[in-house]
Amino acid sequence: MENKKLRVNTGVKIEVNDEGDVIVARLNDNQFIERFHDIVETMEKVSEDMESEEMKNKDGRAQLDVVNEKTRDIMSDIDGLFGTDSCKKVFGDIIPSAYALADFFDQLIPIFEEYSNEKQKSIAAKYNRARKGHK
Repeated sequence: MENKKLRVNTGVKIEVNDEGDVIVARLNDNQFIERFHDIVETMEKVSEDMESEEMKNKDGRAQLDVVNEKTRDIMSDIDGLFGTDSCKKVFGDIIPSAYALADFFDQLIPIFEEYSNEKQKSIAAKYNRARKGHK
């Protein structure tokens, strides 16, 4: 008996630098979407925390230390979501600024939307009433 092969598309590969490195967005995984939103919410909370009275009372170096610590946490979450060394592929060997992180997420959203729209069209074409023989 001949071996059969089955491949389920679980997401999209996104090229992130001039060297051709990719990250994988597993868009068919509901946990991926949940974790993505968790990271965005964490970034928003960090931004709010930076405006707190407690942070304003710290000197510039102490504020930078807090920002770097929280950014490293976010980078770890991004690596967990998109795969090992994703941040290194995207940003290089730096701790990215809040602007760079926001820019990264802003560029991902249209990719996710395009993928979602294509999947919806594909599903509609596969499972429409005419295909099933309905009148």
